[in-house]
Amino acid sequence: MSLVAVNNLGFSFGGRELFKDLSLTIEADSRIGLVGVNGCGKTTLFNLIMGKMVAESGEILKAGSCQFAFLRQENELFQIQTLHEEVMTSRHKMFEIESELNLLHIQMEEHSDEAMLIHMTELQEQFEVMGGFTFETEMKLVLTNLNFPESEWERPISSFSGGEQSRIQLAKILLAPHNLMLLDEPTNHLDAYQIEFLKNYLMKNPTPYIIISHDRYFLDETVTSILEIRGKKLKRYRGNYSAFVLQSEENRVFEEKMWLEQQKYIEKEEDFIRRNLAGQKTKQAQGRRKILERTERLDRPDNVDKFNLGLRADSRSGKDLFRIEDLSIGFPNKILASGIDLYAGYKDRIAIIGPNGCGKSTLLKILLGEMKPLKGELKSGSNLRIGFYGQMQEEMNPDLTVMETIWELAPGEAQGYVLGYLARYGFREDEVKKLVKSLSGGEKARLNLAVLIHSKPNLLILDEPTNHLDIYMIDSLEEALREFDGSLIFVSHDRYFINKIATKKWVFNENTMFETIDDFQTIMTKLWGKKNQDTTASKNTKPKNEKRRINPLVLERKMKEIENVLASVKELEFEKAQLDAEFAKPKSYSQPERIKKLRDEINAVTLKVTTKRNKLVRLEDQYLEMSSED
Repeated sequence: MSLVAVNNLGFSFGGRELFKDLSLTIEADSRIGLVGVNGCGKTTLFNLIMGKMVAESGEILKAGSCQFAFLRQENELFQIQTLHEEVMTSRHKMFEIESELNLLHIQMEEHSDEAMLIHMTELQEQFEVMGGFTFETEMKLVLTNLNFPESEWERPISSFSGGEQSRIQLAKILLAPHNLMLLDEPTNHLDAYQIEFLKNYLMKNPTPYIIISHDRYFLDETVTSILEIRGKKLKRYRGNYSAFVLQSEENRVFEEKMWLEQQKYIEKEEDFIRRNLAGQKTKQAQGRRKILERTERLDRPDNVDKFNLGLRADSRSGKDLFRIEDLSIGFPNKILASGIDLYAGYKDRIAIIGPNGCGKSTLLKILLGEMKPLKGELKSGSNLRIGFYGQMQEEMNPDLTVMETIWELAPGEAQGYVLGYLARYGFREDEVKKLVKSLSGGEKARLNLAVLIHSKPNLLILDEPTNHLDIYMIDSLEEALREFDGSLIFVSHDRYFINKIATKKWVFNENTMFETIDDFQTIMTKLWGKKNQDTTASKNTKPKNEKRRINPLVLERKMKEIENVLASVKELEFEKAQLDAEFAKPKSYSQPERIKKLRDEINAVTLKVTTKRNKLVRLEDQYLEMSSED
């Protein structure tokens, strides 16, 4: 059953066409990730579905029973209410029924009749269906896991920071009645533990959702299909984000090859027609011209550019960056962490990890010399040229254009140099004339990166560098940081980013810090993995030192399962090889419909191979674990 059907949607914004003949269906079991470059129209599509914007063409059909819960990036909270009051508005109809029930109880103490009893029963049933008897428990679960203990529930909304208010807004959306959620960047302002909670909450929630997110781990764990906005249209990919990456790259290569081959075919045919239209082979040339006229021309693939950020240091720092000895950080009335002993050296790539409010940003300010520690010693190395990237891009002049912002850094350079430099960060044509104050969050983040990298520091200190960047720019930033010839210290909750970049981690835990080279998942498991687990030992739990005996027949069945999956993989790979061979035949390029069908078949088989191979790895791991227990 379709909850929403978008048919041939057309929409322009600011004179630029965003969508053309865009179509989409959202089913009752949809778990979709929506991706695309910043500015492609992801949030606009949500607003069109919600009816907050009106399309120029096409239609959006919604099931009558469809109840939306829409998480926007903009703050929509009532500032004078308390946290508790504001979150309760997520089910205002339920509380209206509760108030009516309470009033009815009072009336029935003085007088009651059969009609009042029937009405009370009806109201109680409605209240129960709306979750009235479990709401307080659910609200406590959500708020506590988003780091709002009951002691803070009576604080006014205005007393919370911007990041905290974003989490309150998320809590309201999760608790609101809905059968379809539209979530726009839900992991913004969440720490690693809160992202884990949200992931588990969504996985247990049976209702469908669409998520806009740049958090690749989160998408991998929560979605079963990816929608990519590219070339003003939507393309759907089955599987999670990792499956999308494999499929989209194969599609990119496939479509580029298909387009090039058709171009060669057209050029060859046009040359033949031109040479023979008035010669002995006139009829043959005329026949080929008719075929060519009927051939559907393929559009050149609209590929996402890879940004070459060119991150280089203009000088080398000394061997030592920082030596931290018995450091205490925080404020006079609140110590965040103490007894910190850490070392950062040349070429280190250090990720600072910890929950919100633990002191990560405070530590960065101390490293930058903007704050003093409460106690201890911080020794800085020689020849440090620090470049800092913060979450707030306030240091840029809002009244300058994008081009003027960079030109101020290199006043002696020609305009061509500035335009070429900005193109590396996705600013082209009229975009360089935009004022800084008119830029979107993503555009400001890109420009801030351009300013930072232009200074060629030998030590980068980054605070949440992936916030506001789209997935494609994050990939480019990762590549630039891996090739960077300087050193790096950064705060991030993006585990993909951390695992790709960091050579070691500084981890906040129990009001101090320690250093580790463990990957992010191992750190999570060690420190926070058992946070929600029931620690009460079962009566039937065996002693730890007692080995579990595995029945040989169980091992034999597991091995048989592995062999069957391996055989399936080989069959699918053979099927894919046959399809690839058919696709490679030159005659295929004059039959676009045939080519499209082959491409879809190849994509489907490729996804099956990936799924089977992932299953094979899991089965082999299970077999090895069982064997070691025997």
